Amino acid sequence: QTDVLLSIDTTRAAVARAALDAGADLVNDTSALSADAALCEVVAESGCQVVLMQRFTPPRSARDDSDVVVAIIESLAQRIAYANDRGVDRTQIVVDPGLGFGTRADDVPVICPPWQRLGPCDGDDWRPCRPVIHPDLDGPVILKTAAM
Repeated sequence: QTDVLLSIDTTRAAVARAALDAGADLVNDTSALSADAALCEVVAESGCQVVLMQRFTPPRSARDDSDVVVAIIESLAQRIAYANDRGVDRTQIVVDPGLGFGTRADDVPVICPPWQRLGPCDGDDWRPCRPVIHPDLDGPVILKTAAM
């Protein structure tokens, strides 16, 4: 046991369960709970926080001129709904816009400012990340970015 917050980076339920049993505090899933359906159950049962990271698969091409921020928000909103439908409480969810995971280098200055402008939720003590409200994510969620 430790006072240090421990995170396990995995997309697999069995690995997450073993890590949580061994003392991990949260699960960081780069697939946003899409790689292993059983991971939702592990997270829901344990009550731990889970990082849902957005990633573009396949990566965005140089010709893709769609709005990257809209695409990230839509993707995360779908993954949050998926997790909620499977018993993961919203207070457990941390979102990560996934800088560098299928995004282009020129996407970064476009992605960062909208996340930085979001303000903290009043009265919520959600750690380790700053709680934010984004109108397209249906209420308060926790935001994780490399800058935090």
